[in-house]
This record gives sequence, structure tokens and C-alpha cells, in this order.
Amino acid sequence: MSCRLCLNKQDSNLLSILENDIPNKIKSCTSLDVYANQEFPMVLCICCCQKLNELWSFRNMCLESDKTLRETLAYNSLYQHDQINERKTQNDEIERDSINNENSEDESEFLSEENFNFKIPIPENLYRCDICKNEFDQIFEYLDHQFEHNGNPVFKCDKCNVTLSTRQDLVNHDQNHKIACPKCGKEMKKSSLKLHLISHTDKFKCMQCSQTCNSRMALEQHKITVHTNIKAFICENCGKNFSSASSLRSHLLSHGTERKYACKLCEYAGRTASAIYIHMSKHAQDTCVCEVCSKVFKSNRNLNDHLRRVHSKIKKHVCPSCNRQFVDHYMLKVHLRIHTGLRPYKCNQCDKSFFRSDGLKEHMIVHKERVLYDCKSCHKQYMSNEVF
Repeated sequence: MSCRLCLNKQDSNLLSILENDIPNKIKSCTSLDVYANQEFPMVLCICCCQKLNELWSFRNMCLESDKTLRETLAYNSLYQHDQINERKTQNDEIERDSINNENSEDESEFLSEENFNFKIPIPENLYRCDICKNEFDQIFEYLDHQFEHNGNPVFKCDKCNVTLSTRQDLVNHDQNHKIACPKCGKEMKKSSLKLHLISHTDKFKCMQCSQTCNSRMALEQHKITVHTNIKAFICENCGKNFSSASSLRSHLLSHGTERKYACKLCEYAGRTASAIYIHMSKHAQDTCVCEVCSKVFKSNRNLNDHLRRVHSKIKKHVCPSCNRQFVDHYMLKVHLRIHTGLRPYKCNQCDKSFFRSDGLKEHMIVHKERVLYDCKSCHKQYMSNEVF
């Protein structure tokens, strides 16, 4: 039979583990639970028994010492507290006697004064109400006083000529004033300037294209949007994929019925900000000419798209089926429909479908009454006036 603690089998002098409060000592010193009817050995060797008794004695000594220290500390704290209260009481009595003596001397001196004339000091800064001419020492008292004038506009903005009726309206109005960025001159609200200035540092800089962002989250989103083809956000209405949730939210507006972006020059109203931006090019008086092919466009946006898609020599998007190269990912996506046979734009009046939306748009003319448009230059006839 072996020892329960050291598993030594050579010692012939073994003691029962259930005697002399040994289970309690083992539990307190080693956290081991020892009880009868266990399958483990139920004996201890002489060596382990001596070590256990020494450990038990050391444990009890530590507990007694800790108890003594705590009692001494509590007594000292109580004694010091009593001493402090006693000294405080004595000081209060001395100070009270001193004040009484001074008051009695001041009172006798004051009563002996024959001249009681004195001047009240006038504060240097006075705030005068423009409506009732009342004066106030504190600016906050002056501002709160304005509420007594039945909402009359008295709160003037120091940046413009607007006058408001409440202080909160003035605070809200001031927050809408835009200030220029000292680095790039871009105008924005004061609350956004601190975050914007981070984009002028290298704190969140893309190591692939040197683009700077104003937060780590914006940098991670930039890497996904620009340097990967990951588009995990899918529109449930048309199946179009997007690289960020904000892009998907902006796109969902195009499927809605609300048109909150109104044109200031005509009755048109767009669902999205980009839609009204594109529409405004129709009102532009200036024309933009391509320096390569002399093609004319109504806006710089359309011209830049033309230069990038037609004349750009950088074509990094390659078709995996035919190795044809494209300038942007959208053109590659449209091209891939030729290989997959996907025709997402279907006519609602016949069975025809198309790879692109402009193909469907041209096809819908077939279902309408044909109106021919004459070209004033060559006298040819066209089914649409968009070619002019």
C-alpha cells in the first residue's frame, strides 16, 4: 500500500488518513478533499505526516499574526481619529473666542462712527439689455433674462446678421456655421474639423496608394473598396453588390419613391444626391470637349468618365475567360454577362432581355409610337433625339 500524498510504497510505518483531524489539515493546506470510501490510498507515511503538521503549524501562525496586525491597526486608527477630533474641538473653541472678541471691538468702533456714508463698488463689466435697459453683472444672468421678453429676437449671431429669440437657438445656429480647413481650404462644420485634420497626417495612411484617412475604420473600408473586389453588401431589389453598407444605403434610395433632391431650375426631383448632380449637367451652358477625339460632353463628370473608359491606357481588370482587359470593374462585370448569359434587364412587354440597361431603353422605343427626329445637318432621321 502506498502513501496518499507522496505515493511512497517503501515506508512500512503508515498511518490512517482518517485519524487526528488529518482530512481537515489536508483540505486547509492543499485544498484536497479526503474522505472515507475513496478508491485512493487511505494512509500516510511518517514523512508526509511530519510535513503536514509543520505546514499546519505555519498556517496557524500566519493567521494569528494577521489577526494581531489587523487589531493593532484598527486600534491605532481609532486612537488617531479621537485625537484629531479633540484637537479640532479645541481649535474651534479658540477661533470662536477670537471672532467674538474681534466682533465686539468692531462693533464698538462702528458705533462710535458718526459718519455712516460709504460707497458700493460698481463692477467694471455691465451687461445691459437692449429692450428694457436692465443691467447685469454676469453674462449668464443677462442671457437668461432675455426669456422674459416673450420670445422677442434678441440673441444676435456674431458671425452673421441673424437674430434669434432663445439662447439655445443661437447655439444651434452657431453650430451650422462652416469654417475653412487651414490645410486644404475645404469648408465644414466646426465639430467635423478636428476629425478632418487627421486626414492631413500619416496616422491612417494606406501603404498601397498613399491615401490618407481620418480613422482606422475608414482606412480598412478604403482597402476593401479600392484594393479588393470584396462586395459583401447585396441589394435585395436588383442584386447589385456593394463594398460598404453606406454605399448600399445610398443605392437603396434609388428604389424608393421619395424624391427629396429638387432641382432649383426646373421641376425635376431626384431620389439621390448623385441623380440631381447628373441632372444639373443638363442646365450647364458650357460644353466640355475631349482633347483626344473632340467629342463634346455637357459636364466635366461625363468627360472624365469618357477619358477613363475610352482613352485610358491603364486596364487592370482582366476577363478570366477571354483575357480581355477593361478600365474599371463595372465594364468587366458587364462583359462577363456575355460568357455567363446573364441578361438582368428584361422587357415587361415582351420576352426579350438585355445585358445592359441602355439596350433595354433603346428597345422600349419599339413598343411606342415611332417618332422620327430629323438631323438639321445631314437630314437623316433617328428614333431618338438623344443622339443630337
